[in-house]
Amino acid sequence: MQKVVIIGGGIVGLMSAYYLSKHKLDITIIDQSNLESTCSTGNAGMIVPSHFTPLAAPGIVYKGFKWMFNPESPFRFYPSLNKDLLSWGWKFYQKANKKHIENSEHPLLNLNLFSKELYQQLAQEDDFSFELKNDGILMLCKLERTLKEEIELAKRASKLGLDIQILNSLEINKLENREVTIAGGVLYKSDAHLTPNILIRQLIQFLKNQKVKFELNQEVSGFVINNRKIKQIVIGDKQIEADTMVLAAGAFSGNLAKKLKIKLPMQGGKGYSMTFEKIKDKPHYPALLIEARVAVTPMGEYLRIGGTMEIGSDLSKINKRKVQGILKSLPEYYPGLKLDYPEEEKIWSALRPTSPDGLPYIGKSDSFENLIVATGHAMMGLSLGPATGKLVEEIVTQQTLSQEPKAFDPNRYN
Repeated sequence: MQKVVIIGGGIVGLMSAYYLSKHKLDITIIDQSNLESTCSTGNAGMIVPSHFTPLAAPGIVYKGFKWMFNPESPFRFYPSLNKDLLSWGWKFYQKANKKHIENSEHPLLNLNLFSKELYQQLAQEDDFSFELKNDGILMLCKLERTLKEEIELAKRASKLGLDIQILNSLEINKLENREVTIAGGVLYKSDAHLTPNILIRQLIQFLKNQKVKFELNQEVSGFVINNRKIKQIVIGDKQIEADTMVLAAGAFSGNLAKKLKIKLPMQGGKGYSMTFEKIKDKPHYPALLIEARVAVTPMGEYLRIGGTMEIGSDLSKINKRKVQGILKSLPEYYPGLKLDYPEEEKIWSALRPTSPDGLPYIGKSDSFENLIVATGHAMMGLSLGPATGKLVEEIVTQQTLSQEPKAFDPNRYN
């Protein structure tokens, strides 16, 4: 039986295992955590065909420099003399242009739409019930200037085939049945949302029922290589045999790629989220507060608030000013929605795997015959998880690919 080893137990690794489990394969998932606090569990739970522009976009470099001097800003690049960080920053700068946006929007949109379709199918299965809602997502703008930019983006989305609705302030107040102090916004009806921690828990249980093996709280220390094939993965005093290896280790994929002498530029983009319960008059629709770069997601009886992108930040430390900035933005859009600063252990933070061009790495490695790369999804890991997992399955089992992955070639920096 073919042995497939997946390094990484986030949404991409789990979805890869889910689709691979439909075949007669010996599957092992290795993760350095216990899977309770991965980047996939505490995110905003948004499925976003609306996000067809990558992070490396025109204007983001200028905004990044501007935000560097605001401790509560939603985006921050912590400069240092770290060689990898400097190299990543330069590559990011080179890709933040209009041509890159034009080349990326169709591949990203198609992959997101495919992923949404797969989520709809997954939600119909008896083993899964993860509160999938197809209400769409609101983009809320306080400033007329920002609203104008968002409307231009929405018009482009409409030309690409997305179902959008441009709304003024009164229409959004009526939609939410509450006061929302904004200039206006856009409802992306093609978007959806779910409760990620429920999904992750159900995926793990399903895979255990399918006899998928888990090696948790285990760091990969090395590889045994022979004739351009990865034969074994070393964890502690064990060696796990592999016929095929899938690198889906999120923000840690870059360091593992170094061990294999592969160039896979990657930085961890630190983000925060907080989940509150028993909130009266919480928003009905999930929303992105555009100027604040804050995500607001109702999840059943809970409300999750998340945001920030810190490149070069220390994961072990909670930046209180960033968290305060997230919370402070809420009543600026939703008067009366004032949330207290939570206990520190209730503040979730994780590193999002961010490539310099803002596109994920999906596909076969040219360096090894049996290595598949599936990582670098930044803030769209949950949104793109099923589509990436499906492509991994099709590559491993040598099927015709459902999507053209050329834009996501993992060899593009080699």
